[in-house]
Amino acid sequence: MLLRIYKILWWIILPWVLLFRYFKDKKSGHGFCYLFERLGLSRTTRPHDIILHAVSLGEVRAMTPLVFEIQKQLPDLSILITTTTLTGRKQIEQSFGNTVSVAFLPHDIGFFIHRFLKKVQPKILMIMETEIWPNLLDSCQKLNISTFIISACLSDRSQKGYAKIPKTIQQLLKNVNILAQTVEDQNRFLAVGARKVSVMGNLKYITVLPDDFNAKTQTLLLAKQNYLLWCVASTHEGEEKIILDEFKKIHKEFPQVKLAIAPRHPERFSSVESLIQDHGYRYQKRSDMGFDELSFEHTDVWLWNSIGELLYLYGVADIITVGGSFVPIGGHNILEPAYLHKVITVGPCIDNIQDMVTQFMEYHAIIILEQQDLYAQLTPLIKDPKMRNMMGQNAYLCIMKNQDSLSHIMDALHQCVSQEGQ
Repeated sequence: MLLRIYKILWWIILPWVLLFRYFKDKKSGHGFCYLFERLGLSRTTRPHDIILHAVSLGEVRAMTPLVFEIQKQLPDLSILITTTTLTGRKQIEQSFGNTVSVAFLPHDIGFFIHRFLKKVQPKILMIMETEIWPNLLDSCQKLNISTFIISACLSDRSQKGYAKIPKTIQQLLKNVNILAQTVEDQNRFLAVGARKVSVMGNLKYITVLPDDFNAKTQTLLLAKQNYLLWCVASTHEGEEKIILDEFKKIHKEFPQVKLAIAPRHPERFSSVESLIQDHGYRYQKRSDMGFDELSFEHTDVWLWNSIGELLYLYGVADIITVGGSFVPIGGHNILEPAYLHKVITVGPCIDNIQDMVTQFMEYHAIIILEQQDLYAQLTPLIKDPKMRNMMGQNAYLCIMKNQDSLSHIMDALHQCVSQEGQ
């Protein structure tokens, strides 16, 4: 009954969803460019052996090692990677070129989803983390598509929400293979009625550096010179003002400290630039110059208004603050800077990454910053290079303890492929 109501509601809200998506895409210069693809009506859709779904940029990056491993171990499998954001799509194209296909996953409307899956004819669907789309899972059951949720996580809040509709969730998850991040996640999925649940770890703990990483970071190191760089990444509305206000106090006492801000969403680049101007900072935009043209000699702030280049910035930063954590977003991936032996700090709003942060705290590898004490908490890191080095080493050790997730997925995939071949 609830599933039927869900299907009807989607048709009711579809015009508003399309209007919202048009204005969001228009800010990035795309307009109605991908309208038909978001409805599963693209003429270019063709059969593939496996669909890998990564909702946005962070999930695409986390899935990157898996894609390379599938191409290495199962080179005959044709791969379609789906996403829901423009930044996710661009990252897929940059990372894999024409070795995979890319498309937007259609909106979760039964007719469009079913038609899309019938055209693609996948044998396997792997969904990154916890994207429980009822019509997608329902169609996969009807079409006998082997379905996995990998690196799956389920918060206490989500578990309580799903517990209110137990029959519907049990029906949707009864044939889904769930590879959970932690034992706690496994127990939460079992509690809401999932049947096939095992623990694999977190795929985000595996980082693959681009081939040009060393060359580009060396160029950026020359641009950074001997200044100490505070990088604030994946910021959302409201966070940049907090950071820029605090930076004024920090820069006054420590003029050797410079700031780089990397907003999470491209459509906000111009508004963040205006905010930097309002604060009176001298700044440079990544989009205006190459790595070899950047400099802090007469600049206080770098506005990192590019896509897919955050790793290079991490590579030269001395202190990293990961955004989405000073406003109620829930936090973003802290593992890439950890892989690069960097000092990691976050704000207090970390619901999405609480398990990760807990592990890092056990290793003394992260600091949770409070807005009112941000200046005081950063000061010891600025003054003490030994402290920065120790925290960076501890962060790296933490992620090295979590490197088995990829093998768990590949074992499950090999087993599934052999069963399909029988």
